[in-house]
Amino acid sequence: MDFYRSPSDTENRPAIATPAVIERRVLNLKAAQSTDVMCEQLEYLIGHSDEDCPPDCKDCDRLQKIRTLLLLPFRSDS
Repeated sequence: MDFYRSPSDTENRPAIATPAVIERRVLNLKAAQSTDVMCEQLEYLIGHSDEDCPPDCKDCDRLQKIRTLLLLPFRSDS
């Protein structure tokens, strides 16, 4: 802020966020691959399991559910 200018000097200047100053950009983002998202989430949950968590930790619950589902084909029903 310039304290040496009088208020009348700043009245005639355009505001910073005028439509002429704002440039609109459209970003086209591609959706992430589902396998990339799943691997990232699994890495997070595995790394999270090393932390000291309260007994009702939702991330630990998610990890246990995923572990059960992923190991299901290798379980023996005997």
